[in-house]
Amino acid sequence: MTDPQDRRGPETPVEAVGPDADDALDHALRERPVDEDTDFDFDDAAGHPAAGDDAEDYVLYSEVRPHLEALVQLQNERAKMVDLLLYARDRVSSPAVAARMDDNLAQLGIQVLVPRVGERFDPQRHEASATVHTDDPAQQGTIAELELAGYADGDRVVRHPVVTVFALDRGGSA
Repeated sequence: MTDPQDRRGPETPVEAVGPDADDALDHALRERPVDEDTDFDFDDAAGHPAAGDDAEDYVLYSEVRPHLEALVQLQNERAKMVDLLLYARDRVSSPAVAARMDDNLAQLGIQVLVPRVGERFDPQRHEASATVHTDDPAQQGTIAELELAGYADGDRVVRHPVVTVFALDRGGSA
């Protein structure tokens, strides 16, 4: 059997992703059904299992760990890539380029959140950066302008849309 570190490659040090991979593996092993008679005693001094079924668990761990480490590294790289794409998307002024970027982001699982002007402002879904005065009570609390689109990565909101909201003019101009 080859050393698992040989498959990882020199660019992926264990220290960089090891703890996250260990946590993922621990979670996976906890989810696996275990017989009541299974013995999980390990020889802590040697760092290897003593014998029997424990040896099989250790082999499973040593075979899976490099793949888990690679997965953690890819997830970290994906997060950096998504941040870079969102930074670029925020600065695009051409509607055609923005639409094409939105399509590519959608392929990565990133949804662009663009509320419509006139939609009711919801502090749970929008971030207000400014208000615009209005005399129309029907516009009170609605979105006047979209300043920055929001983004969701799967179920996680990366950033809420930043909007300007209509507010009634209470000053009463003379």
